[in-house]
Amino acid sequence: MGAHDAPEYAQLVLWDPKGKREEPRRHPLPVLGETAQLLNVMAQRAKQSGTEFLFTRAGAKPPGAADASQYINKLSKQMFAAGKVAELFKAGAIRSTIETILGERLKISKDARAQLLSHGLSGVQDRHYDAGEHMDTKAEALAKWEHWLAQDVRKEAT
Repeated sequence: MGAHDAPEYAQLVLWDPKGKREEPRRHPLPVLGETAQLLNVMAQRAKQSGTEFLFTRAGAKPPGAADASQYINKLSKQMFAAGKVAELFKAGAIRSTIETILGERLKISKDARAQLLSHGLSGVQDRHYDAGEHMDTKAEALAKWEHWLAQDVRKEAT
């Protein structure tokens, strides 16, 4: 299969500001299944609101990392108060939990997880030689994640 035969994916482009970057790094992710449906609804709402951003702060500009942390903290406190979770959680704990599930339960390789979660991509090989977006690798990992959420998590919830 040649490069021109690779499947095309709808994409969600994130801008990764982590690390010592002066400018955020473009981080495209393939969009699959139910996620594609949800993002289409969000895109329609954004268009109706006159913005290009799916996630906004006050409907005008994109949220920053602090906004996400504040939202997760607020949601965590509400869930804890309602008895829905045993302890409070933070954004970093969510990312760590997802990484662990991807590796241990879903058997996603460390390299594939790094591509998907946009970390560990600053070495010489990644910076100078590997210009690929690894969309097939990300799509495969996301398909496994979506299947796990849809099947295994629902079983555990019942």
